[in-house]
Amino acid sequence: ISKRSPSFNEQFYSCLYNIKALNDEKYKSWDATIDYSFNFFGNEKISVTYYDIISKDKIVWIPSRQALQVPKNYGHVRHKGIEVEYSGKYFDNALGLTLLYNNNSAKSKSLMYSGDNSYNKQLVYTPEHKINCKLDFTYKNWNWLLYGMFTSERYYTNDNSPQNRLDSYFTIDAALTYRFEFYNIKNNLTVAVNNMLNENYFIIQSYPMPLRTITFTYILEI
Repeated sequence: ISKRSPSFNEQFYSCLYNIKALNDEKYKSWDATIDYSFNFFGNEKISVTYYDIISKDKIVWIPSRQALQVPKNYGHVRHKGIEVEYSGKYFDNALGLTLLYNNNSAKSKSLMYSGDNSYNKQLVYTPEHKINCKLDFTYKNWNWLLYGMFTSERYYTNDNSPQNRLDSYFTIDAALTYRFEFYNIKNNLTVAVNNMLNENYFIIQSYPMPLRTITFTYILEI
């Protein structure tokens, strides 16, 4: 059993559109995990976790007539699902791979009023399926990182109306880093490409995410 107090940001925006202050979030939860380690290709591990979380007064940012998003307490919500993770290290830890799948059923379990269309519907902005993949390779002073993420469709209204749906999306980020020392001073040069596929997607309705971007970073450790 645990609880979380509203953040300053949540309290500030809720007070602008609602005199009543937000209540603390309260949680009851349990989970079970099975781990299995083996050495088929390298040092590998598979982990499977089942979780069940019941929350009361969960704070959710919901679209409203007064503003694009307003934080509100959301009765009872039940999160349950399965998380499966595979991780491996190969070639004396030079190559690493992590795959993570999460199935998350997050549904309202409170009938707020007669005819409440949000009852037993997926929580707003909460995907039911997520897949993360990370591949990293290190050779001498070079390090290469590739990160992919798939997120299934989400809804931005409580009734899960198909007209108010955000499409699924898949993004890939990559980074190449070169580390070297100059007069015993450590230096890191990195070039990164975010959203390599130039995916046009939304995390929150009306807030499009950046398209393909390239960044250069130099870090000097003294």
